[in-house]
Amino acid sequence: MDYDASHMNKRISIQIFMLAIIVLANSCASERLISRRIANQIKNRVGVPEYIQNNEGIVVVTVGTSSPLRSERAESGTSVFVNDNFFMFDVGAGVVQESQSIGLPLDQLDAVFLTHYHSDHMIDLPNIISSSWLAGRNKS
Repeated sequence: MDYDASHMNKRISIQIFMLAIIVLANSCASERLISRRIANQIKNRVGVPEYIQNNEGIVVVTVGTSSPLRSERAESGTSVFVNDNFFMFDVGAGVVQESQSIGLPLDQLDAVFLTHYHSDHMIDLPNIISSSWLAGRNKS
C-alpha cells in the first residue's frame, strides 16, 4: 500500500471513530434527559400513584434496575401489586429511598422475597423493614 492509500485509511478510521463518539455522547445525553424528565414527573406526584390502586390485575413496578457497579439508579428491586397485596422482590442499595420517592405505600408491604443472596439484591433489607414499620406497617 502506498503512502496516499495508507493516509486515506487513517483519515477514514479517525472519522468513523469520531462519529462513534458523537453518537455515543448523544445517546448518553438523551438518556440523562429522559431520566431527569421521569424524575420530575415522579417528584410532582402527590399521594399513592393510581396504578397501585388497580385491583383487577397485576401491577409490576421496577424500583431499581442497576447493576452492582456504582450508578445513579437503585440496585435490583421490583414491586408487585396483586389482589390488594404488595410484594417486593429484591431490595438492593437505594431501593427503599427510590420506593419512598415514587410514592410506594411501604406501610402496606406484605412480604419481601429475595431471588438470591448477592448484596445488590438484599443490602436494603434492614432499611425496608424499619422504613415500612416507621411508615405504619403493622403486619409481621
